[in-house]
Amino acid sequence: MTAQITAIHVLQQLKDIIERLTDEQFSRPILNLSHSSLAQHTRHTLEFFQCLEAGIISGCIDYDKRERNQQLENSRGLAIETISLLQRNIQQQTSNKELLLDICYGTEDLLNQTVATNYYRELIYNIEHAVHHMAIFKIGLREVAPELNIPDDFGVASSTLRYQQSIQAAS
Repeated sequence: MTAQITAIHVLQQLKDIIERLTDEQFSRPILNLSHSSLAQHTRHTLEFFQCLEAGIISGCIDYDKRERNQQLENSRGLAIETISLLQRNIQQQTSNKELLLDICYGTEDLLNQTVATNYYRELIYNIEHAVHHMAIFKIGLREVAPELNIPDDFGVASSTLRYQQSIQAAS
């Protein structure tokens, strides 16, 4: 249950920032991100959660076969709606379903592998993946929306936050 609460919270942090951006800020190519946009990082992050949802139905997850939906990059509104839907679906998930994960770490199908996993393990992976992209997102925000006040914990791993708190408590 904790992973679900954390996933919903991380997605809410992302949604809160996206709601404060203009369409232009959301979709502008960012020099410091190799000309990718905040929208592209959002799409990529959300599609991993969507792959997990599809895997609950099919029993198998393949993050490489995500949709790459350009509409998520072109519409802040759709990104916000998608986040809300993902949050509801995560909240409604009641079992730690056993799943398979298809992976391929090469350019040839011969290097494919299938491993056993489960819903919570993959939800945790998605949380970590989202936080990683939100850290990159934060770098981009400083370029396209320097006036935005970004929460200190946006794009920071829980373990890092705990470590920072322990250092402050020791001071």
